[in-house]
Amino acid sequence: MQRTQTEPLPQYTKLFSVHNSEGKKMKIKAIITRTVCAALIASMVFGGTACGKKNNDEDNKSSENSSYSQQSSEQSSTSSAKGNINPLTGNYGLASSAVGKRPIAVVVENAPAARPQWGLSTPDVLIEGLVEGGYTRMLLLYSDVDSIPKVGPIRSARHDFVELSECFDSIYVHCGWSTYAKAKIESDKVNNLNGIQGYAKQFFYRDSSRKSKGTEHTGYSKGEYIDATIGSLKYRTDVKDAYKSVLHFNDPETAVKPAGGSCTSVSFMYSTVNKHVMTYDSSKGVYFDALNGSARKDADGVHLNYKNILVLYCDVKSMGDSKGCIDMALEKSNTGYYISDGGYEQVSWTKTGSASSSKLVINNMSGSAVSLNAGNTYIALVPSSQKSATSIA
Repeated sequence: MQRTQTEPLPQYTKLFSVHNSEGKKMKIKAIITRTVCAALIASMVFGGTACGKKNNDEDNKSSENSSYSQQSSEQSSTSSAKGNINPLTGNYGLASSAVGKRPIAVVVENAPAARPQWGLSTPDVLIEGLVEGGYTRMLLLYSDVDSIPKVGPIRSARHDFVELSECFDSIYVHCGWSTYAKAKIESDKVNNLNGIQGYAKQFFYRDSSRKSKGTEHTGYSKGEYIDATIGSLKYRTDVKDAYKSVLHFNDPETAVKPAGGSCTSVSFMYSTVNKHVMTYDSSKGVYFDALNGSARKDADGVHLNYKNILVLYCDVKSMGDSKGCIDMALEKSNTGYYISDGGYEQVSWTKTGSASSSKLVINNMSGSAVSLNAGNTYIALVPSSQKSATSIA
C-alpha cells in the first residue's frame, strides 16, 4: 500500500508495535508453553507422540523497545494487589511499563478554528491558561505514553506552559515556540519534541481533512510516535524522585467532599471570548464543561468532564512585544478554589523554584497540601482581573 506524507513511517510504527505487544507476547509464550507441556504429558500417559513446532515468526520478532517504554525492574511503592497507582489521577490501573516514568505534556490550542480538538477527554490532567488574543492554550498531561490517542492540534510553546511542564518533570511536546519559550527551553535544557525540527517526521503529522481551517490547525501526534521519538533522542525517561507525587490524593476508594461549602456549578472566565460553566452530575460524580454556552466536546464527541477542578488565580501582564505575548505570574502566591464531589474549598498556590527544581504548591487555607479525589483534574489558570466573574453555586 502506498503511504501518504501524513502517515507514520514504517520503522516507527514497528518500534511501537514491538513494545506494545511485549506484554502480550510473553503471555502468548506462556500459553504455548503450557499447551506444549500438556500435550507432552498426554502423550506420555496415553503412549502417543506429540510434536510441538516452534513458531519461528515469534522467535524472530525484534525485542527492541524505545527507552521510554522499558518497564522498570524496581518495585514501585505505589503498587498493590489492586494495581499500580497513577500519580496524576490517584487511581489504580497504571500500566507496569509506565511506573516510575516521566509524564508527557502535549500543547494543544483552543482557537475556534481548532475545535473540536482531538484527545481533550483523555489526559490525566488538563491545564488551561491565557495566551494572546484572549484565547487559551492547554497542556495535556499523561502518566503513560501508551495511553495517548490522536491528540491535537498541537501548537507552539509558550514560556508559562514550559514552566508548568517542568513542575511535573515532563517531556514537552509542541510545534514551534515563541521567542520567550525558545529561550526558556534552551536555557533550561528542557527535553522536548518540536514539530518544526528535523526529526519532526518521526512524531508530528498533518490531518488533511482539516486543511480548510488552516494548516496550523492540522498538526497531531499519538503516543506510539511520541514514544519512538523519545527513544531515538535518548531522553531521560525515569521520573526524578522529587516529582513522583506532585499532586496529592485521597484513597482511591473514598471520595471526600471539600468542606468549604456546596458546589453544584462553577462559572469563570479567562476573557470575554472564553467563558466556562462546570455543572455537577451527582450520578456520575463529575463536573461537565460548557464553553461559551455550549457543551464542550472533543473530536470524538465526548463531553469533557472532570472529577477535580482547580480554579487558580494568577496575575497576567503583556510582554510588550508585537505578537501580544503575555506573562502569567506563576511564582507569585495567589488564591483559588478546589472543587470536587459537589463541594468546594478555598486554596492558596504558587510555583516555587525554577527549571529542574520547579514545584507546583497547592495548599488549603490551613497550610496543608490539598488532597484531591482520585480521578482526572482540570486546572484553570484564571487571570486575577477576572476573579469577580467567578461564581460558585
